Amino acid sequence: MQDILEYISSLTQLDAVFLLKPNSSELHTFILSLQNGIDFSNDEKHDYEMSWSPSVKESNRLIEYIQTTLIEYRLNSEWKSIKRVQVEINHMIYPMLQIRQNILRNNILYEMNITNKSIEMLPKAIHRSASICLSCDFYPILVGKFCVAKNILHEFLKKCLSCSCHVDKHIPINCIINYEYSNAPVRTTQKETIHMPSQFTMAGA
Repeated sequence: MQDILEYISSLTQLDAVFLLKPNSSELHTFILSLQNGIDFSNDEKHDYEMSWSPSVKESNRLIEYIQTTLIEYRLNSEWKSIKRVQVEINHMIYPMLQIRQNILRNNILYEMNITNKSIEMLPKAIHRSASICLSCDFYPILVGKFCVAKNILHEFLKKCLSCSCHVDKHIPINCIINYEYSNAPVRTTQKETIHMPSQFTMAGA
């Protein structure tokens, strides 16, 4: 439970918005109005509170379940903790986050009317046990007009051979991503974007 609370506490405001989206736009309107000093009658406040009560109820049910029922589970003949599951989820979503970041970079180029340039992602397979550490510093590289965070590859055999950080701070990877400022315009369609994560998986196979 403590691990989950620490993870929730570490969420940014943007993360929390995605994880705890209200069930209607009423709460969002209410919060913005309060922030701008708009007063509400008791009846209006009650209506807004009632619109949010189902989410509060479900959140309390989740917390109660975690405290009283949730236990470690068995996967691939190994006992896995909640914290380890968090690491594995990070492993799965990491390529998608990189893709999303690069889409935003190319969108910025487009908004700047730079239509004959793009930043390409070039996955390269790694044929050894390796990971990246979330606690260690990355080093920045300049790709076109953008500063891109380049992660340092860590050798990993049961424990990290490159740093002394905890094992749960490491995300195993099977490919590294290089970036190139290309003379080709952005041609990625929505369909191609959806299939990018699977292409990265194939590159690391």
